[in-house]
Amino acid sequence: APENSLEGIESAALRGADYAEIDIQLTADGELAVFHDSSTSRLCERDLTVADSTLAELKQLDLVSRGEHFTIPSLEEAVQKAKEAQVGLLIEFKPQDGQEEEMAEKTIALIEKNDVADQAIFMSMNEPIVRIMEEERPSWWNGYCIFGALGKVDTSWNVDFLAIEESQANTRFLEQARNNGIPVYIWTVNDTYSMLSYLRMGVSGNIGDNVEDIRSSVDAYLYYDEEDYLYEGTGYPH
Repeated sequence: APENSLEGIESAALRGADYAEIDIQLTADGELAVFHDSSTSRLCERDLTVADSTLAELKQLDLVSRGEHFTIPSLEEAVQKAKEAQVGLLIEFKPQDGQEEEMAEKTIALIEKNDVADQAIFMSMNEPIVRIMEEERPSWWNGYCIFGALGKVDTSWNVDFLAIEESQANTRFLEQARNNGIPVYIWTVNDTYSMLSYLRMGVSGNIGDNVEDIRSSVDAYLYYDEEDYLYEGTGYPH
């Protein structure tokens, strides 16, 4: 299904995903739009910058992803679709500089208004917004998305999980994270053998496009390896 679409959320749910990953940005009129890139040029003939466009303007666009046409949804629409489909949302914040406070506040208000705090987890490569979320809602599942080379696990991060690129996954880092009680999710994992291998290395979650393969790998891991994920029983992903 198209990326960051209502159809994608529904498709993920039907194929056994625990959570559907989406990206959110603030529009010019202060709305929360579900979209990955800063501009629409990759998926649309018209090139609009998300931060400089209103949600209404963005919704008029015809976008194409994975061979299907779709429109940009608002976060509210995505939340309602997730509730309807009974699937969680992994929400990645993509703020522009200076938008962190507004984006966090509006997201918190929307999540609480729709009563889906137990159905959503949050992450970002933007450290300030992760800090804001952790301060404002410490009981929510907030993570830091690491882009680029990895060093040692920094125990001062004070986050609920880390998300790293598959190319950066290594045994040493995963062992350090596990020893410090920090779950690690890996993206984008689309090879079935790798999915199971990462779980056996101590990864707490796989983020990928092939939902059915991930679901079967997780089920096989739990059945044959009889290992517990980190944070078993917390009500959050493990």
